[in-house]
Amino acid sequence: MLHASHATKFTLVIVLVCALFARGISCASVEGASDTATAWGVLGNAQSQLAAERAAGITTKVYVLSWRDLAPTETTLNMPLIRYQQAEMARIRQAGFRIVLGLGFTDAPTWVHANYTDTYYINQFGDPYIANTADGGDANLIFNPNMRSLAFAYIQSVFANFGTDFAAVRLGGGHWGELTYPLHTIGGRTNLYWAYDHNALASSPVPAWQPGQPSPNGEAATFANWYLDALAAYQNWQIATLRQSYGGPLMMLYPSWGVRPGQLGQAIVGNLGGTTSPEINGEVQRGYDFARLVSRINDPNVVVTTTWLDADATRDNSANPDDWSTIKYLASLANSHPLHLGVAGENAGQGNVAVMRLVGAQMRRYGLVALTWSRESELLSGAYATLDDYKQVIAGLGPPIPGPPTPPPASIPSPRTNTIPVPTGTPPPNVSPVPLPPSRP
Repeated sequence: MLHASHATKFTLVIVLVCALFARGISCASVEGASDTATAWGVLGNAQSQLAAERAAGITTKVYVLSWRDLAPTETTLNMPLIRYQQAEMARIRQAGFRIVLGLGFTDAPTWVHANYTDTYYINQFGDPYIANTADGGDANLIFNPNMRSLAFAYIQSVFANFGTDFAAVRLGGGHWGELTYPLHTIGGRTNLYWAYDHNALASSPVPAWQPGQPSPNGEAATFANWYLDALAAYQNWQIATLRQSYGGPLMMLYPSWGVRPGQLGQAIVGNLGGTTSPEINGEVQRGYDFARLVSRINDPNVVVTTTWLDADATRDNSANPDDWSTIKYLASLANSHPLHLGVAGENAGQGNVAVMRLVGAQMRRYGLVALTWSRESELLSGAYATLDDYKQVIAGLGPPIPGPPTPPPASIPSPRTNTIPVPTGTPPPNVSPVPLPPSRP
């Protein structure tokens, strides 16, 4: 239930969102959640089962581009690929779906590193982060202004060639497109912090200090806050960059479990030596201070999105935020934000039917405006939860999640008013130690 003082703000957000997305939007009321305002999606753009997927109740498909593929050289675009992808998007829309766009600017072309200097993140040992997979996020967009200029030009070219008719655009800008620093452990080294390249050192308030060293003058706290603030600034740079081309919902992707209240202070007491649970699991080093990140959002149409919607939820009834699932913690932060931000989520991948029912239950419990199943290829493979399973979850059928239902606390939104556009048309019928998310395929 919303406090009376919040109702006017919520109403203004509803008016704004409906004005921006009049085509195909269904706006929920302030007092009660409605599945008609939820975008049920899949991560993928397969063409073989479009009719069956739409009949199951799926309304959005995540279509991910690649900077590497679309810009093979600094001065040329891959126009044959662009025309092919334009045709694919047209078929998806003709089948009744809205498209959620993944820009793919974290999949940097090889010429970025060949033509420019200081392009990689560097840790305190002097090692560069060089991704060995696509979408690895190894272009240093957090500290290198040249990398941002190149990414900005690419993003503008995407909207120039593909238009702006998207239900939402996904942001994050790191590995797998999520908001993150590189991994905290690589090649046998652990407790890695990625702020020792030339540009980072030039802006660091304590360039000579390294994690684990004594900090008689508060160096650990100074470094930690500067390091985490840099990721928050990168988040807001992405938002501002998109607003020059696109006015719709922006889904900011937050991975993993997150640093919970008081845990950063404990890490600082230990001089960021890597001994506390959130450090051992890399939450601090990768920058997952969700409270800081969400509080810095200054755009009312940003949707706070977890990529671990299937995190353990067995302790969601606890009064201790350390125990909460990722979505409950993020939902509490989004609802307490002055802009009352929307919330969305997706599972980590390779989920069975029990996982699918869990994410469906979490979506309804915390009023998510969008749920994305990761991945479509797995949904259609027969090896994991199936399309029919998803249809049942969308329709609210199937066995309930074990455990008595409990109402969310006042800090959890019900419902979200920042909505992802949903296609119109005839609906289908019957419609402790911190855990780590599983590795994404």
